[in-house]
Amino acid sequence: MDVTDVSLDAFRAKGGKIIMTHGTADDFITPHNSIAYYKRQVARFGHQRLDSFMRFYLIPGLGHGFGVFNAKFDSLGALRNWVENGRAPEGLTAVDGNQGPTASRTRPLCDWPKWPTFTGAPGSENAAASFTCVER
Repeated sequence: MDVTDVSLDAFRAKGGKIIMTHGTADDFITPHNSIAYYKRQVARFGHQRLDSFMRFYLIPGLGHGFGVFNAKFDSLGALRNWVENGRAPEGLTAVDGNQGPTASRTRPLCDWPKWPTFTGAPGSENAAASFTCVER
């Protein structure tokens, strides 16, 4: 639960890539731990170098693998594309994995510290296209 002293230098040097996510509704591990960890990596590497091997997404409503928005996305495909083809994740969209009326709800995944902000028309609240990633 506490990885504050882990260095990513060797991992980065070997070409490693990380897609890190944390849900805002995680009852087990506070998202503030991941935010603090990410900020330490920015301080260590700088934004440009860190962006070359790490992406961080803070996901509204996601708990510890479940939540009011149970975000599902092809993280392995995005990671594979980054490692094998050099294309960093961009424009990722999560689908709500919950059953029921919200099952088709989608949201954009925003590179932290950006946050999905509703900018669409009334009635389009369940579509990722109705949100814009903005700096908080």
